Amino acid sequence: MVLAGVGMVVAASWAAIGWLLAEADQGASDKRAELRMAAIRTGLGVGAGTGAALGLLLAARRQWLSERAQAHHEEVAVTAEFDATERRITDLYTKAIDQLGSERAPIRLGGLYALERLAQNHPGHRQTVVDVLCAYLRMPYVPPKAEGKTSVEETTLADAEASSGSATQGLDALHPAEEFQVRLTAERILTAHLRDFRDADAREKSSAEPRFWEGMFLDLRDATLVSWDWTGCRIDTANFTGARFTDGANFAHATFDRDVWFNQVQFDKYGHFYRVRFGRRVLFTQAYSRRLTFKEARFCGMTWLSEVSSDEPIELEDARALLDFDTGWGSERQWPPGWTVSNEDGDLDPNQSGRWGLLVFQDVSLDPGEISGPPDALHGCDPATNYMSSGSTTGTTYSAPREA
Repeated sequence: MVLAGVGMVVAASWAAIGWLLAEADQGASDKRAELRMAAIRTGLGVGAGTGAALGLLLAARRQWLSERAQAHHEEVAVTAEFDATERRITDLYTKAIDQLGSERAPIRLGGLYALERLAQNHPGHRQTVVDVLCAYLRMPYVPPKAEGKTSVEETTLADAEASSGSATQGLDALHPAEEFQVRLTAERILTAHLRDFRDADAREKSSAEPRFWEGMFLDLRDATLVSWDWTGCRIDTANFTGARFTDGANFAHATFDRDVWFNQVQFDKYGHFYRVRFGRRVLFTQAYSRRLTFKEARFCGMTWLSEVSSDEPIELEDARALLDFDTGWGSERQWPPGWTVSNEDGDLDPNQSGRWGLLVFQDVSLDPGEISGPPDALHGCDPATNYMSSGSTTGTTYSAPREA
């Protein structure tokens, strides 16, 4: 390009000088020499201008190439930083998984907290961490015996003391109580990052707290959950099919944005669903609880509560069901015996849109054979013969099942 530029400068100078000299030769003879000198100076000036223009063009090209090289270096740096970050995340994830597989409970606890920190700092990996925590809770587990104890702390302390005093000494003797603490920590990590106390209006105007993990899916099928406190949590979808809640389950003020399954679930103490919002589908089939309450709950879609067995009357006071819900995800609704939806919505939060119906109890006489009891595998009794019912003005009362 430099050689081509020099050639262009020489050619421009030669052409300009030749044309100007020809013009100067046509002037007066006494001024011809002066005109020829002026022509040469002008021609050389034209060559210098051409050279300057070419110089600017070369400088612009150098600048363009420099910018392209800088952009390439920045892309390489970003790619290298991304690769380094992913390698670091992979290493942390792998180490945390190895810790979860340890035989020592403190190391497993360290793995749980490492996964929590990983998910908090890298939102793109939160669902993966949630899946790992759920998979850990789905592992087979027999909780420590809790006869005569009234709290999680008492249960853990009593079992630890009993194990330490037994003939089997050492680390293995404390495993049941230690694993109880590990699972309790896994549950609390999940619930701590799924709490969102904003209402629907506040969610549109303000962002959630940094600790909140939005849009998560929980797969807790056949899990044994030792102390489930879901107060104020919000999640996209959850599957609790076959799960067992050994110390009760508190879902007060929780929100399920889409679907949730409680098929064949067992609440050893109670299931508390006060002011829960079921966004799309909720299914309770062959479920059992000593006590189950849905006071002031909101059912926004397909609902199946007819196959729930409870030692005490199922509570649905002030609960409401959306009347004009989307039937594309299922249109059937089954309520516990004696309950139905009226067309009167009564007083409702102004933030709740749509037409709502109030759940009311109708005084009906129920035949014991019509009551959907739990399967034998859950309770060891025949629901057709061991459950009695009596109609009342406040609810349907079921007697406690007799031991098999």
